[in-house]
Amino acid sequence: MNFQKEAFLAKYSSGQQMLLLMLLALLCMIVFSAIGVFGAIAIYKVNIFTNPDVFRNASDPDVLAALQMMQTMQAIGFFVVPSIGFSALAANNKWNYLAVNQFPKVLPFLAAVFMVVVSIPFINYMGEWNSKLPFPQWVYDSEKEAEGLMNAFLNFNTISALLFNLFMMALLPAIGEEFLFRGLIQKLLEKITRNKHIAVWGSAIIFSAFHMQFLGFFPRMILGAMFGYMVIESGNLWYSIVGHFTNNAMAVIITYLVNTKQILPDVETYGKENFIISMVSALLMVTVMILFGKLIEKNAPEPN
Repeated sequence: MNFQKEAFLAKYSSGQQMLLLMLLALLCMIVFSAIGVFGAIAIYKVNIFTNPDVFRNASDPDVLAALQMMQTMQAIGFFVVPSIGFSALAANNKWNYLAVNQFPKVLPFLAAVFMVVVSIPFINYMGEWNSKLPFPQWVYDSEKEAEGLMNAFLNFNTISALLFNLFMMALLPAIGEEFLFRGLIQKLLEKITRNKHIAVWGSAIIFSAFHMQFLGFFPRMILGAMFGYMVIESGNLWYSIVGHFTNNAMAVIITYLVNTKQILPDVETYGKENFIISMVSALLMVTVMILFGKLIEKNAPEPN
């Protein structure tokens, strides 16, 4: 006889669960953002209440450290904590619900990494095309502000800063964003629409729109869809986490190598203005995705 208690959210529809997830994520973000703000005041004496323009001076080490702490707390609050909390309410085994209960296999793991690497010229080309689309002025103003913040984070040339940025800008987003967008939102969208492709592209659109950087909307959406199909093919979120980490970590590492003058800055934008290279990149990306699916099938356990 099975005495296992039914999960708390089991009585709610998928649409209601989606709404509850968004409310939980918003609540956690508010709480953790507040922790970040008051932590910046207590630790670094950086007070946004008494000096609203303080973060414009990101060249100040204390201001930069405060920004990094706030960014980290916000990511934990909006992505990691609500994803794990929601999963604990939605199923008796939260890790199984998030599809992170099994380690990835070696060959599909390598294919996921390679898929991201070969996609870079195509993604760069799409980014260049996207940036030339007409947008309202507020989009350009927002992008300029976001670019200034990103430049402050990426203005580093030490190994310790490299390791911290790999954590803040690669590992934490890879885990947290994949938990939320592919582990939960995509899963709920598939239940609501009963269509895996709508779920993949729907979650990819939400993923890209969330970043509020519309000059890079389409390349980010394509990456989101790539990660989504990794999950659809494998039923394992670790592959999309690996792919997401690879994409972000490469950007951080390349920036470090450029900053330390070990490579030329052109590497960062390879393929952005070359249509042929970008199409070869897109073809390779699709080919590796097909290979990834076949490797997943090959490594699947034999039915009893």
